Amino acid sequence: MIRWTAILAIAACNRGEPAPVAVAPPVVVVVAIDAALAPDAALDAASPPDAAVAVTRPRRPTLEQEAAAMADQLGPPDRDALPSGRRPEADLGQQISEVRGSGSIAIGGGAGPGISGRISVVGKRALDDTTLTADAVLTKLQATYMAGLRRCYKAALATDPTLRGKLVLAFTVTEAGRAVDAKATGVTGACIGELMPSWRFPRPKTKDGEATTARFELDLSLTPE
Repeated sequence: MIRWTAILAIAACNRGEPAPVAVAPPVVVVVAIDAALAPDAALDAASPPDAAVAVTRPRRPTLEQEAAAMADQLGPPDRDALPSGRRPEADLGQQISEVRGSGSIAIGGGAGPGISGRISVVGKRALDDTTLTADAVLTKLQATYMAGLRRCYKAALATDPTLRGKLVLAFTVTEAGRAVDAKATGVTGACIGELMPSWRFPRPKTKDGEATTARFELDLSLTPE
C-alpha cells in the first residue's frame, strides 16, 4: 500500500497535481470476551473508535449438557451394576416378606463373619379388653421397633455366636400411648429393656370410647443360624 502511494505521488508531481494523501489501512481489532461476564453494552464501550471490531463469543453448554455433567458428578452409581445383595432395597424387602409370612425376623451377618440369627414371635397376649389389640401392638413392634431388637441380638451374637433362648416383653400402654412398666426378661433382656420406655402405640380406649390403659405380653424366640 505504501509503495503504490509513493508511485502515485511521483506521478502527480510530474503532472503538477497535489500528491494524494496516504491513507492508513483499516485496523481490525479482535476482542474475545466471555459472554457470561460482559454484556453487549460493555462490548460496545470496549471497542475503539474508527476501528472494525470482530467479537468472538465462546459457545456456552446447553441446559441439557450442564444437567448431564452435574448428574455425572453427583449421581449414584448405576443401580443395575450393583450386586443384588448391595442394592438398597434388598435387605428391607426380604425382611418385609419374612414378617408377613411367618412373623419372624432374620438377622444378617453384621455381628461377625458367618453369624446370623432369627427373632420369631411365638406368643402375644392382651391382658385388658380395649380397642388396642395384641395384633396391633405386634404390628407396630415389627414395623418400628424390631430394628432395636436386632441390634441388641447382633451385639450379643458377636460375643456368643451360639446364644439362643426366649425373650418375654411385658409393658403397659398408657392413655397417651406410652409404654410404661416395661420389662424384658430372657436373652438380651437388659439391652432391650433400655429401649422399651421410648416405645409408642395407638391410644387404647374402652368400648365406650373412653381413654384407658392396656397391658400386653409378647413371647419371642431368638435363634442363631
